[in-house]
Amino acid sequence: MNTKRIKRYRIFLLFVHINAMVHCSQKAVIIVPVADLLGAPIKKSFPHLSTQEGYDQLPLSGGNTNPYTSCMRLHQLLFNETVDIIDRKGDELLIQVPNFFHTSSTNSTPQHSYWTQKKNVVTFKELNKKKLDLNNIPVTPSFVQKKINNNNVAVLAMPYTDSITQQTFSAGTRFVPTRTTERSEQDQKSHVTVYVFDKNSFTFKEIAIPRSLILNQTDDKTEIIKQFVELIRRWTQVKGGFIPYVWGGTSFICISNGTYEETELMINNAACSYYNLSDYTASPKTGMDCTGLVVRAAQMCGIPYFFKNSTTVATHLKPLKSTQKLQEGDIIWGQRHIMVVADLNNNTLFEARGRVYNGQGKIQEIALNQVFKGIDTYDQLVKQYHDKKPLYRLGNDNEVVQTWPEFKLLKLASIWD
Repeated sequence: MNTKRIKRYRIFLLFVHINAMVHCSQKAVIIVPVADLLGAPIKKSFPHLSTQEGYDQLPLSGGNTNPYTSCMRLHQLLFNETVDIIDRKGDELLIQVPNFFHTSSTNSTPQHSYWTQKKNVVTFKELNKKKLDLNNIPVTPSFVQKKINNNNVAVLAMPYTDSITQQTFSAGTRFVPTRTTERSEQDQKSHVTVYVFDKNSFTFKEIAIPRSLILNQTDDKTEIIKQFVELIRRWTQVKGGFIPYVWGGTSFICISNGTYEETELMINNAACSYYNLSDYTASPKTGMDCTGLVVRAAQMCGIPYFFKNSTTVATHLKPLKSTQKLQEGDIIWGQRHIMVVADLNNNTLFEARGRVYNGQGKIQEIALNQVFKGIDTYDQLVKQYHDKKPLYRLGNDNEVVQTWPEFKLLKLASIWD
């Protein structure tokens, strides 16, 4: 068989494989507050552990020795987000998610397939067998449709613990409001009643969430970006601790006031360093990384933003032009990292700051001159950008820990162009 025929045959087999996966896929919904998603089955990293034990071992983030390769978690999904199941291996499922994707410098095709535990989902087929109303599940945003529809959806701005199902839901969780009008007028003003699937009784139950925890929805794009900025600021000001930096994280349930510890973990029979917190024993570990922070907050506010790594962000957002002004909510892009313009007057930015390069390990609002050497104001940052000069990132001791030969200022509003 000649080379051309071999290539055509391989393409044919790939088409058949993809076509088979599409036709064999099953629609399902996440039924746990937070589900960790991996790039490969957990057994590849922890061959001697059970599936659950392996997921419990996932660290917050990689340590100084190998900060990226030791973090198997690529992403997280929240309760009520829908997926397509395309394969199964033991206690794990290969799923495709509709609301996030990533690309790389060598592959521009959107990647949105991940592995997760089977116990994290229930299929629509199972719900139909019990004659449960699928309209009680909110429609998950889709990067194919390129829009976010938050109409008739209640979106949590902050975590909420439900006393009926005994679950704590992450900020960003979406619910369908109930269609009942039996509650008092005063109760309707103070609370929103929503449907929640209870896996223990295998039924939908109604719970009441305080309106103060629900995001107000608007169609005005200027107001949407303002809400995006205010939401992240609210997360940086949680009382009693901070939201931890979690590699691949897109969730907010727990806060921490513990100290970071670097230890070793055997992954693929090799010793890898990783970070954990002294008071953080929950599984899955909730928190956010730099891209997870932005994508979660953006979608919550109705921004059609679906990008799960910095390469994808730089590809899909437009850079600041010399004729444009930088605005709050715009993105500062650098080597493997993004930040958000927080306050132009006070010269601050938001970031989910990891431990490796500058030691914070949390979501915070921080002054520009504590992040970049010689940059005190946004006017200076914009000039540095237009002059194509590098940036020098500072660590906790005010010493340069990383150089960005190139950086970009990206317009968030360009997502609607």
